[in-house]
Parts: sequence; C-alpha cells; structure tokens
Amino acid sequence: MKKIKKFILKWVRLALVVIWKIVWFFIGPPINFLWFLTESFHKSLAQWWLEHTKWTIVGDIPKIDKFILILAPHRQAGGDVIRGLAMKEILGFPEPTYTLIKLEVFWLPPAEHFLRWVGGLPVDRFHALPYEERETAVPALKKLLMNGRRRVLVITPAGSRTERPWERNFMRIAREANIPLVLAAFNYETRVATISEEPLYVTNDEFVEQKIMEFYGKYANGYQPVFKEKK
Repeated sequence: MKKIKKFILKWVRLALVVIWKIVWFFIGPPINFLWFLTESFHKSLAQWWLEHTKWTIVGDIPKIDKFILILAPHRQAGGDVIRGLAMKEILGFPEPTYTLIKLEVFWLPPAEHFLRWVGGLPVDRFHALPYEERETAVPALKKLLMNGRRRVLVITPAGSRTERPWERNFMRIAREANIPLVLAAFNYETRVATISEEPLYVTNDEFVEQKIMEFYGKYANGYQPVFKEKK
C-alpha cells in the first residue's frame, strides 16, 4: 500500500511540476520584472509587515561577511520564515543568504520555486536516513559556507520546535568552517526578536552550549534549550 501511495504521489507531483512550468512561462517574466523594480522597497515592505504584526527587532548583526544564524525557538513554521526574511531585509544580511527548511514544504512546485528563490535549502528531518547520508549534509554545508567571500546560513536547530534535545550539527559546521554563530531569539509573548551582536566562535563546545542556554533563557521568555548527550 505504501508503495502504491508513493507511486501516485510521485506522478501527481510530476504533473504539478509540468503545470507550474507552463504557468510560470507566462507569469514569470512580469513577476521578475516587478521584483526588480521594487527591490529598493523590500526593506520598507519588511518594516511595514513587522509593524503590522506588532513584532520588533532588537540588536543588529555583526559587521562580518560570514556567519551561521541560529533562530530559536521555532514555533510558527510559516510566520518564522516570513519573520526571518523580514529580518534579512531590515538588517541587511550579506548575500547570498541560505536557510535550511524542512523538505516537506518544498513538495508543491510554487512553494519550492519561491523558497529556492529566497535561498531555501531543503533538509530531510522526518524520514529515516542512514547515518552516513545524514552525515554528508555537514561537509556539504561546510563547503557551501567556505566557497565565496560572503555567506550566511540560517538554521533552526533540530529539536528547537519541540522540547527535544538540540542536535549539535550546526556547531560542527561552524567549527570546521571556522565561521561564528550569531543567535536570534523569538519571544512570542512580547513579540520581540533579539539578535546577539557578538559573534560566537565554536572553540569549546561546553562554553558555547552554556552561552546559548543563557541567551535563550534570557531573551526567549525562559525557553531553555538542552543538548543531546554526547556518545
């Protein structure tokens, strides 16, 4: 039964991809042109959206060309993505900026098109994968960050959407690429997004974990991340 369902979904998605390509052939050029014309208004639009939703940004990103931005806690999938894009426009993140987003969101072709357009990278968190396959994501992301002069990678750590312990893969990427972490805390009660202005280099895991716990405990309404026990 699972194989039949998988087969049907595969062909449904293929049909949707074909339909979307035909639709985009007609609507793509004017949308791209409007996007180019309104580029100078993107920051104003982001500010308007934050004011409309009554969110405030406190702090600023460090003036460096490369960093990994950690967003937590992750409670509102769609809202957090839009909020992150607004922060990117208002604070002026270095380009290109990439964001790890769960694979399922990319299923519909229009969603995939938009998310890849704004720098989304699909990541499979919910399907069982061999350990070796999951490990290949770390060197791939390390290579992505090390290539080029300016790079930002936005991550919501595995475990930050629930009360599960956090994975340490983002720390490993930062350490091996020698790129600092920047922390961003969402307080959903006060609607304040706080940015840590000091870059945090991963030279000692225990020290970094303590700093992360202190930051989110202070600025995320008492949210207290815990990390998986090391094997």
